[in-house]
Amino acid sequence: MNRRIAFLFLTALLLSACLSPRVEKTPSVADDIATPDQSGSAKLTQAGEKFITFIKSEGIGNIAVEVTLPEKARYPEGAGIVVEVQTFLTERTGFYTSLDATKIGLIHVSYLWPGLSDRSGAKSDGDYDHARENGMQALRDVIHYAAGQIPDIDGKYLKDSIAVTPLTDNLGLYAFSHPGIAATQVMALYGDQLPEVKYFVGRENPTVDTLVSVEV
Repeated sequence: MNRRIAFLFLTALLLSACLSPRVEKTPSVADDIATPDQSGSAKLTQAGEKFITFIKSEGIGNIAVEVTLPEKARYPEGAGIVVEVQTFLTERTGFYTSLDATKIGLIHVSYLWPGLSDRSGAKSDGDYDHARENGMQALRDVIHYAAGQIPDIDGKYLKDSIAVTPLTDNLGLYAFSHPGIAATQVMALYGDQLPEVKYFVGRENPTVDTLVSVEV
């Protein structure tokens, strides 16, 4: 009798294991964001890695930001920072990188205009306005985050999330082609709020309407 009870018990266990649903992890943008370790402290993004976070832009919502770190910092004291201005005339989604600033030891910062998304699952709130009022405000706030002036939505400044020392006094904008229009616009509109921008590198930026039409 005892053997029969034991057999029935084991059979029930096996059936339970076979019929239990298999739980699979669904990939999400959260996988790219630093998560707490067992000690409760934030896990720092290491050299050569990247992460996605979000910053708050008043009246718009959350703006997605991607930060990519160099394998080796350019200077002994840390790495300068390059904010690359995103395209806006041509149809495009996703974080934009036409310049790999990490190859010269700099931190590369990209972002999504309000209303745009990335295949990682990241999405910026707000309405896409082709880098007009919403876009200019969002870009201003991205620059503030890169310069260590504002935290992300978790209350962490850039330096709190990375294992590389960000040299916030060595920050510049880079724009290839028509994004140069947005770069000069944000400096024209918010220049007095962006003293942290030390340089601007523009490559083949259109300066008159006849050149802009080539982009379209």
